[in-house]
Amino acid sequence: MLARMEPILIVAFLVGAGALASSVASRRAAERSAPRADRSAAQAATAREPALEEATPERLERAAPAPSPPASTPAPARVNRRKHARIKSDQTFTVTPFAGRALMAQCSDVSEGGMRFGVVGCTLRAGDLVRVTFNIGSETVDAIGSVLRIAALDPITSDVSLEFVRVDPWAAELLAQALQSDA
Repeated sequence: MLARMEPILIVAFLVGAGALASSVASRRAAERSAPRADRSAAQAATAREPALEEATPERLERAAPAPSPPASTPAPARVNRRKHARIKSDQTFTVTPFAGRALMAQCSDVSEGGMRFGVVGCTLRAGDLVRVTFNIGSETVDAIGSVLRIAALDPITSDVSLEFVRVDPWAAELLAQALQSDA
Protein backbone atom coordinates (compact mmCIF):
# COMPACT_ATOMS: atom_id res chain seq x y z
CA MET A 1 0.00 0.00 0.00
CA LEU A 2 2.80 2.43 0.91
CA ALA A 3 4.70 1.59 -2.29
CA ARG A 4 1.66 2.64 -4.36
CA MET A 5 1.40 5.98 -2.55
CA GLU A 6 5.02 7.07 -3.13
CA PRO A 7 4.73 7.69 -6.90
CA ILE A 8 1.48 9.59 -6.37
CA LEU A 9 3.07 11.76 -3.70
CA ILE A 10 6.11 12.40 -5.89
CA VAL A 11 3.91 13.45 -8.82
CA ALA A 12 1.81 15.70 -6.56
CA PHE A 13 4.97 17.31 -5.19
CA LEU A 14 6.40 17.92 -8.67
CA VAL A 15 3.12 19.45 -9.90
CA GLY A 16 3.01 21.78 -6.89
CA ALA A 17 6.66 22.79 -7.31
CA GLY A 18 6.10 23.45 -11.01
CA ALA A 19 3.05 25.60 -10.29
CA LEU A 20 5.00 27.58 -7.70
CA ALA A 21 7.92 28.11 -10.07
CA SER A 22 5.66 29.23 -12.90
CA SER A 23 3.77 31.69 -10.67
CA VAL A 24 7.04 33.23 -9.47
CA ALA A 25 8.32 33.46 -13.05
CA SER A 26 5.11 35.07 -14.30
CA ARG A 27 5.12 37.59 -11.43
CA ARG A 28 8.70 38.58 -12.23
CA ALA A 29 7.89 38.84 -15.94
CA ALA A 30 4.90 41.06 -15.17
CA GLU A 31 7.07 43.32 -13.00
CA ARG A 32 9.65 43.63 -15.78
CA SER A 33 7.09 44.42 -18.48
CA ALA A 34 5.19 47.06 -16.48
CA PRO A 35 4.64 50.20 -18.59
CA ARG A 36 6.98 53.04 -17.88
CA ALA A 37 5.52 56.47 -17.21
CA ASP A 38 8.49 58.45 -18.45
CA ARG A 39 8.76 59.26 -22.14
CA SER A 40 11.35 61.39 -23.84
CA ALA A 41 10.45 64.90 -24.99
CA ALA A 42 10.64 63.82 -28.63
CA GLN A 43 8.13 61.01 -28.07
CA ALA A 44 5.81 63.37 -26.21
CA ALA A 45 6.02 65.99 -29.00
CA THR A 46 5.35 63.34 -31.66
CA ALA A 47 2.33 62.09 -29.75
CA ARG A 48 0.86 65.62 -29.65
CA GLU A 49 1.17 66.19 -33.44
CA PRO A 50 -1.91 65.37 -35.47
CA ALA A 51 -1.67 61.99 -37.13
CA LEU A 52 -2.93 63.19 -40.54
CA GLU A 53 -0.20 65.77 -41.15
CA GLU A 54 3.00 64.75 -42.86
CA ALA A 55 6.45 65.39 -41.50
CA THR A 56 7.74 67.91 -44.07
CA PRO A 57 11.18 69.56 -43.94
CA GLU A 58 9.51 72.86 -42.95
CA ARG A 59 7.76 71.18 -40.03
CA LEU A 60 10.98 69.53 -38.92
CA GLU A 61 12.76 72.92 -38.95
CA ARG A 62 9.99 74.44 -36.82
CA ALA A 63 10.19 71.64 -34.26
CA ALA A 64 11.98 72.65 -31.11
CA PRO A 65 15.41 71.06 -30.74
CA ALA A 66 15.75 68.42 -28.04
CA PRO A 67 17.38 69.81 -24.90
CA SER A 68 20.96 68.69 -24.48
CA PRO A 69 21.85 66.94 -21.24
CA PRO A 70 23.94 68.90 -18.76
CA ALA A 71 27.70 68.45 -19.05
CA SER A 72 27.99 66.76 -15.69
CA THR A 73 25.27 66.03 -13.20
CA PRO A 74 26.37 65.81 -9.61
CA ALA A 75 25.43 62.62 -7.83
CA PRO A 76 22.53 63.28 -5.46
CA ALA A 77 23.46 63.18 -1.81
CA ARG A 78 22.21 60.04 -0.13
CA VAL A 79 19.36 60.93 2.18
CA ASN A 80 19.01 58.96 5.38
CA ARG A 81 15.27 58.33 5.67
CA ARG A 82 15.58 56.11 8.71
CA LYS A 83 13.66 57.15 11.76
CA HIS A 84 15.49 54.82 14.16
CA ALA A 85 19.10 53.82 14.75
CA ARG A 86 20.02 50.31 13.59
CA ILE A 87 21.80 47.48 15.34
CA LYS A 88 23.84 45.20 13.07
CA SER A 89 22.94 41.56 13.60
CA ASP A 90 23.69 38.23 12.01
CA GLN A 91 21.24 36.06 13.94
CA THR A 92 19.05 33.42 12.37
CA PHE A 93 15.36 33.73 13.22
CA THR A 94 11.91 32.65 11.99
CA VAL A 95 9.54 34.52 9.70
CA THR A 96 5.96 33.26 9.47
CA PRO A 97 3.74 34.78 6.78
CA PHE A 98 0.09 34.81 7.74
CA ALA A 99 -1.55 31.79 6.09
CA GLY A 100 1.90 30.34 5.48
CA ARG A 101 4.60 28.19 7.00
CA ALA A 102 7.54 29.32 9.10
CA LEU A 103 10.78 30.10 7.27
CA MET A 104 14.29 30.65 8.52
CA ALA A 105 15.84 34.04 7.76
CA GLN A 106 19.16 35.79 8.36
CA CYS A 107 18.91 39.18 10.08
CA SER A 108 21.03 42.05 8.71
CA ASP A 109 19.96 44.79 11.12
CA VAL A 110 17.17 45.61 13.54
CA SER A 111 15.75 48.80 15.06
CA GLU A 112 12.78 49.94 17.10
CA GLY A 113 10.84 50.49 13.86
CA GLY A 114 11.70 47.38 11.87
CA MET A 115 14.34 45.06 10.51
CA ARG A 116 16.09 43.97 7.34
CA PHE A 117 16.79 40.33 6.61
CA GLY A 118 17.66 37.84 3.90
CA VAL A 119 15.42 34.89 3.14
CA VAL A 120 15.68 31.98 0.69
CA GLY A 121 12.79 30.58 -1.32
CA CYS A 122 10.13 32.98 -0.14
CA THR A 123 7.38 34.64 -2.19
CA LEU A 124 6.70 37.65 0.03
CA ARG A 125 5.31 40.82 -1.55
CA ALA A 126 5.23 44.41 -0.37
CA GLY A 127 2.35 44.87 2.06
CA ASP A 128 2.31 41.27 3.34
CA LEU A 129 2.02 40.84 7.11
CA VAL A 130 4.42 38.45 8.82
CA ARG A 131 5.26 37.37 12.35
CA VAL A 132 8.96 37.42 13.26
CA THR A 133 10.48 35.66 16.27
CA PHE A 134 14.01 36.84 17.07
CA ASN A 135 16.40 37.40 19.97
CA ILE A 136 17.34 40.61 21.71
CA GLY A 137 20.25 39.68 23.90
CA SER A 138 19.17 36.53 25.72
CA GLU A 139 15.44 37.23 25.35
CA THR A 140 13.22 35.90 22.55
CA VAL A 141 10.56 38.29 21.29
CA ASP A 142 7.74 38.21 18.73
CA ALA A 143 6.64 41.08 16.52
CA ILE A 144 4.25 41.56 13.63
CA GLY A 145 5.50 43.51 10.66
CA SER A 146 4.52 44.71 7.21
CA VAL A 147 6.86 44.08 4.27
CA LEU A 148 8.03 47.43 2.85
CA ARG A 149 10.50 46.44 0.14
CA ILE A 150 11.92 43.30 -1.41
CA ALA A 151 15.15 43.21 -3.41
CA ALA A 152 16.07 40.04 -5.29
CA LEU A 153 19.71 39.22 -4.53
CA ASP A 154 19.70 36.18 -6.82
CA PRO A 155 17.00 33.90 -8.30
CA ILE A 156 16.10 32.36 -4.93
CA THR A 157 17.36 34.83 -2.29
CA SER A 158 15.61 38.08 -1.34
CA ASP A 159 16.55 40.98 0.91
CA VAL A 160 13.42 42.08 2.80
CA SER A 161 12.77 45.34 4.65
CA LEU A 162 10.12 45.01 7.34
CA GLU A 163 8.34 47.72 9.34
CA PHE A 164 7.03 46.65 12.73
CA VAL A 165 3.27 47.05 13.05
CA ARG A 166 2.85 45.54 16.49
CA VAL A 167 5.62 45.10 19.05
CA ASP A 168 5.16 44.22 22.69
CA PRO A 169 6.13 47.27 24.85
CA TRP A 170 8.52 45.02 26.75
CA ALA A 171 10.27 44.09 23.48
CA ALA A 172 10.42 47.76 22.43
CA GLU A 173 12.11 48.56 25.75
CA LEU A 174 14.62 45.73 25.19
CA LEU A 175 15.39 47.17 21.73
CA ALA A 176 15.87 50.67 23.17
CA GLN A 177 18.25 49.30 25.82
CA ALA A 178 20.21 47.34 23.19
CA LEU A 179 20.53 50.50 21.08
CA GLN A 180 21.81 52.47 24.06
CA SER A 181 24.37 49.82 24.97
CA ASP A 182 25.46 49.50 21.32
CA ALA A 183 26.01 53.27 20.95
